Amino acid sequence: MDQFFIYIYPLVTIISVIGYLPQIKTLITTRTNCADIALSSWTLWLVSSAISVGYGLFYLKDTMFIITCAANLFLVGTVIALVIYRRQQWTALESANALNV
Repeated sequence: MDQFFIYIYPLVTIISVIGYLPQIKTLITTRTNCADIALSSWTLWLVSSAISVGYGLFYLKDTMFIITCAANLFLVGTVIALVIYRRQQWTALESANALNV
C-alpha cells in the first residue's frame, strides 16, 4: 500500500494546479474590483503554504512534498497578486473617471 501512495502522490500537484486555474482565469478576465475576494483568507493560505514548504525543506526533506507545497505557494501568491493588481487597476480607473467628470 505504501508504494501505491508513493506513485499517486504526484497527482496532488496536478490536481492543485487544475483547481486554481478557474480562479486565476477569472481574475485575469474580470472587469470588477474583486472586492468579493477575501485577501485575508488568501494571505493565511499563503503563510500556511510557506510554512509547509519550510517544513518539507528542513524537516521532511521530501522532494515531492516540497514541490507540491511550493506549487501551492506559487498559485496562492498568483491569486493574491492578481487581486491586488485588479484592485489597483480599478482604483486608477475610478480616479481617471473622477477627473473626467
